[in-house]
Amino acid sequence: MKKRIIAAGMVGEILEWYDFTLYGFFTPILATLFFPAHDPILSLLATFGGFAAGYLTRPLGGAVFGHLGDRWGRKNALAFTLLLMAVPTFLMGLLPTYQAIGIWAPVLLILLRLLQGLSCGGEYTGSIVFLYEHSPVKHQGFFSSLAIMGSFIGGLLSIAVVSVTTMLLNEESLYAWGWRIPFLLGILTAILGFYTRLKVDETPTFEKIKQKGDLVRIPLMQSFTKYKHIILTIMCINIPVDVLSYVILIYMPTYLTKIIGWPMADVMMLNMLFLMTIMLTLPLFGAVADKIGGKYLLIISSVGVMFLAYPVYNLFMQEKLKYILVGEVIFGLFIAMGMAATPKIAANLAPAQLRYTTISIAHGMCVALFGGTAPLVVTFLIDKTGNALTPVYYIIMTTIITVLFVFRLKNDKYYITSSNLSEDSFKLPFKSAVQPVSDHF
Repeated sequence: MKKRIIAAGMVGEILEWYDFTLYGFFTPILATLFFPAHDPILSLLATFGGFAAGYLTRPLGGAVFGHLGDRWGRKNALAFTLLLMAVPTFLMGLLPTYQAIGIWAPVLLILLRLLQGLSCGGEYTGSIVFLYEHSPVKHQGFFSSLAIMGSFIGGLLSIAVVSVTTMLLNEESLYAWGWRIPFLLGILTAILGFYTRLKVDETPTFEKIKQKGDLVRIPLMQSFTKYKHIILTIMCINIPVDVLSYVILIYMPTYLTKIIGWPMADVMMLNMLFLMTIMLTLPLFGAVADKIGGKYLLIISSVGVMFLAYPVYNLFMQEKLKYILVGEVIFGLFIAMGMAATPKIAANLAPAQLRYTTISIAHGMCVALFGGTAPLVVTFLIDKTGNALTPVYYIIMTTIITVLFVFRLKNDKYYITSSNLSEDSFKLPFKSAVQPVSDHF
């Protein structure tokens, strides 16, 4: 595959997730500046609610950009997702705080998060579809995993900027104006990403669909009327990856800083090592998915989380750096396995004419219901139960849902494509006589 194609598929995720994750990493500061409360737990709940709001619009973003991607082209849709992310991020850096404008401060902040969610609803899955359709058949797992790898590079970039900012500034300066700098830098993402994506070729799959006049007029309607069983399956196989990622990446840093009292710089370093574990192993597991099949890799990941979540999470409760680091590395490996396995499975399940819409809607629903809400849910459960291990039970419970679905799938070791996908190819948990549309014309 050409390097510029890979770069175009990754650059959006790198730049977009730099923008989107800043909110999560600055949660302790935003809680004080935009959601002040006498009870610090209520302040955190309100801030995590704002974080979750960015995910509630992801299904809508999936529908909007999925329609654009399936009607007007993958690369055109992806070019505009970046603009919709960069502008709200820049505006966040300019927002007055609660002290200056009162209730309008959190209201405006949440509205900007909703706009970011629209963008992410089309970007994440769009990048996967873009690289999947450009890649050689026998390496679809590897190349589609690079899109996800880009999101972690973006997260690492975000952590690096946050870490440098917190190390160079004292607490007073950080709360007064320093936190704004990383958000304002987000406008640079629009320029680089937009230019890069407009210069690449459209995917061969979409070009063939267009040439044959097989474009679907209303992709969203077709996806929900004929392929709702596929939407549900794709949604459910992504649950443990989303829940575990956001519990470790967003909830845990807040727990360590606000409850345990660790310096933010130390917590950001832990997050950086966690993301590096996932980022460096994703391509490896993507190649493994091409060799043994995405199904078996996803089984290893899901079952591993089910049985090891409790002992590994207990390492966090030791409140010692070395134990927490080991726990994050172990969880990072399981997340990398799941993330590498699901793109190929999802792309194979979704028909070519509706692929962008179907996968975007499914993944958007998953992160809206389970991923983005995970920090809010576990904070609420801990507050109500008084049990610091509540996140473990939530992780295990949601992982069971995936296990029930993944065992119903047949293995995709032999590079099953939409040309031969049917009920005989994948044992879906629903009956349907509808045949997905071929990638081959």
